[in-house]
Amino acid sequence: MKKLFLLALVLLTASASAEQKELPLTAKQFDKGVKKYFNTIPQCAEMKVDELRLINDGANGYQEFKLGNVTFTVILKINEKDKLTNIQITSTGNAKNEQARQGMLCSTYSVMRMLQPKLASKDDALKQAGHLWVLAKDAPFEMTYYFDRIKAQFVPFELNVYTN
Repeated sequence: MKKLFLLALVLLTASASAEQKELPLTAKQFDKGVKKYFNTIPQCAEMKVDELRLINDGANGYQEFKLGNVTFTVILKINEKDKLTNIQITSTGNAKNEQARQGMLCSTYSVMRMLQPKLASKDDALKQAGHLWVLAKDAPFEMTYYFDRIKAQFVPFELNVYTN
């Protein structure tokens, strides 16, 4: 009986940890959220958002944002429950390009607001997004953001979001 209990506990723990590896967003929520939060900041409202396309039988999403002549490629990893497990945003411009920096900051802000719409105020998310990129200036930097992880790096100019 004790072995059965331990086996059930191990399976329950494995199941719970597998469930924790998803972000609290679906691809559709990401698409709506990015448009919503870009429009809350005047500099971000200039971002053009292409249609989200699901690829690989719905296992991935692909989208592009544009700001001036800079394109931001968005790759979403989607699990079988339609929840995101990873968000990767990569800029075609490097960190020396003003539009690339602005677009990456807007993308970071938007993702932070989507992850915690009730806990993260506009000002808090802007401050945290700016702080993340300051810390990533010399080397890739990873931070915990509430229940998730966000990694920023300048080479390649990229943001990566996943859960613990």
